[in-house]
Amino acid sequence: MTNLPENLVPQPVGDPQPLPNRHRMKVLNAIFEKYALNDQISYYQKKTKRSRTAFNQVNVLRAIFAFLGGMASAIVAALSGADDAVVTAFVAVAIIAPALATTIATYSSVYDWERLTKIYRDALNNVFLADALSPRDDMTDEEFYMYLTAYSDAVLDIMHEETAQFGNMIRSSQQIQDFLDKSRQRAQSLIDDFAPPEDSEDSN
Repeated sequence: MTNLPENLVPQPVGDPQPLPNRHRMKVLNAIFEKYALNDQISYYQKKTKRSRTAFNQVNVLRAIFAFLGGMASAIVAALSGADDAVVTAFVAVAIIAPALATTIATYSSVYDWERLTKIYRDALNNVFLADALSPRDDMTDEEFYMYLTAYSDAVLDIMHEETAQFGNMIRSSQQIQDFLDKSRQRAQSLIDDFAPPEDSEDSN
């Protein structure tokens, strides 16, 4: 019989690795919740507020300059026989104010704060939805592991979409629910991988 190198000799397959112990899972959950989930929620809340504030501010400025331009034009039309300097001043306002309003509108369209507000708001809502999968203390070890895996997977996926696609792929409520269901299924498959084979249980 030919002797095979040691690294080519078939090795006996051992029992599947057990689930992480409950204390370790709770520590991992606490770390993820503090440094990923809560931090991301705070980030989305700040970004939503900042984008909404910027959108409102540029809209107010645009409306003010548009109003000034229209008012100056009306005043110029009403002035007859007035001092040339006064008429010139109102004509300048009637010309400059609408131009400034157009510039602000262009500036707003470049940054598109209204769209950014929606992106961050939708991402925040999706993170809250994914957080509904977070594990509870009254769960069994298997359930705790399954929900920990499912909700962390969902949160990280939402963060990835927001960062990589910049909101183009933010899911609808039904889409995110379908994704969460698939996350549960993936987590359950991990549980099944950790479970020992049935014949080993029968032999004990």
